[in-house]
Amino acid sequence: MRDDIPQKIMIIRRDNIGDLVCTTPLIRQVRQRFPTAQLSVFCNSYNAPILKNNPNVDQVYFYIKAKHVDNILYRLIAMLTTVVTVIRLRRLKIDLALIASPGGIKYAKLIGAKKIVGKPEGGTQSLHEVESCLTIIGVQADEAQDKLLIVPDPAAIEKLFHAFPVPVSATPQIAVHISARRVLQQWSVENYAALIEILAAQEFQILLFWSPGKADHPQHPGDDEKMAAIVEQLSPAARSCAYPIATHQLEELTAGFSACDAVICPDGGAMHIAAGLGKPIVALFGDATPEHWRPWGVRHILLKAEHTGCVAEISPQHVADALLNLIRNQAQ
Repeated sequence: MRDDIPQKIMIIRRDNIGDLVCTTPLIRQVRQRFPTAQLSVFCNSYNAPILKNNPNVDQVYFYIKAKHVDNILYRLIAMLTTVVTVIRLRRLKIDLALIASPGGIKYAKLIGAKKIVGKPEGGTQSLHEVESCLTIIGVQADEAQDKLLIVPDPAAIEKLFHAFPVPVSATPQIAVHISARRVLQQWSVENYAALIEILAAQEFQILLFWSPGKADHPQHPGDDEKMAAIVEQLSPAARSCAYPIATHQLEELTAGFSACDAVICPDGGAMHIAAGLGKPIVALFGDATPEHWRPWGVRHILLKAEHTGCVAEISPQHVADALLNLIRNQAQ
C-alpha cells in the first residue's frame, strides 16, 4: 500500500444544517476516491443527525455549540466535552483533514491532522455550495450525478406518524414548512393561511411542519404561536385537509418530508433536507443568493423577492401556481 494514500480522512463542517447537507456530495466523492480509508466527519451536535445512515461515513464526531445551550453550567460542560473530543481525535492520527467551513482549520490543527486541505484561494461564492465544496478535492460538480444524500430512518418515520396520524390519501401530500431563522425569509401568518386554503381547494393533503418552541427563546426560537395562529385562521374545510406536525429533532423533519410528494418552504436548512430526500420543491427566497443556495439536484421552482429582498412580497397564489406547475411537469 502506498504511503501517500491517506488511510484516515476527516471532513470538517462546523456550520449550519444546509451547509452540511450540501457537503454530502463531497463525502461521496471522497469515499469513491479512497474506498478503503476510514472516513469521518466532524460537525456540531445540532447537525449530526443529517449524516445518520449515510453509507459513505464511517464515524461522525461532534461538539456542542455554546449558543445552543441556555445556562453557564451547560456551556462549561459543552466546552469540556469539546476538549475531550479533540483529545480523542488527536489519538486517531488523521492523515488528511478536508476543511469545508470557516474556522475548520483551527480544529484540524488541534486534532493534529498531518495534511490540511481547504477551498482554493480567491473565494467560491459565485458557485453553488455543492460546487464550492467539491473544489476542495479539485472536482467539477455534475448536478445530475453529485446528488445530495439524506437517508431517512424507518423507525423515525413510524414513530412520527404514530404520534401524528395522517390518513391515507389518494391525493398528493404537500409539506409546508413555515419556520425560517432569518427575518427576510419569514412569511406571514396570513400568507400561510391563504396558501393552505388554496391548496385545500385543490384537494391536496397538507402536512404542516415547524420548529417547536416560543418565538422569544434565545437559543432555539420556535413557531408554536405562529402555527396556532395559522390554524386558527383556516376555514373548517381547509382544517380538514391540514395536519400540523411539530418536529423537535432533525430526524423527525426528515421522516416527515420523506412521506410527502412535494415541499413548499423558505430558503434554509429544511429546503436542503427536502433536496437531500429528492423531493420537488417550491422555494421562497428573500435576499439570499439563489446561485449559491438554490435547491441542488432536484426539480424546483424558485420564487425570488425581487424588489424588497423579503419573501413577504411573494403572494400565496404565486406559490400555489408554482406548486401546480411542478406537479404537472412531474406527471408528464
